Amino acid sequence: MDNWPFAEPPNEAVLTTRAVLEGGWICQVSRDDEDGMWQFHTPEGNQGLREEDGRLVSLQLVWQMDASVADVADLPPGWMAWREAVGQPWIRSPKGGTARAGWTSWLTRLWPFRRSSR
Repeated sequence: MDNWPFAEPPNEAVLTTRAVLEGGWICQVSRDDEDGMWQFHTPEGNQGLREEDGRLVSLQLVWQMDASVADVADLPPGWMAWREAVGQPWIRSPKGGTARAGWTSWLTRLWPFRRSSR
């Protein structure tokens, strides 16, 4: 893939929600501290989510759904990025340093599995 923006391969497993896959706009991206796993969230964050709302998909699928996530392809593990609306610039911060920090890693708390290797 000539224009692939991420260091991870297109088939990298990432966490997201049913809302993203049903067309909700991505307003927050985070990377887990431990393994660098990517997470993509809608403005609703984790409010009212259940385990069955979580989805494990490829990074390529998320990028195909919203190519603007390429703007945060260099986001380091332990960081997050968010935007106020589609088309707005991404704001970056270490996780835990913002009001949005409560959104991060909720899927990994719900799901008992972790990736064993990259």
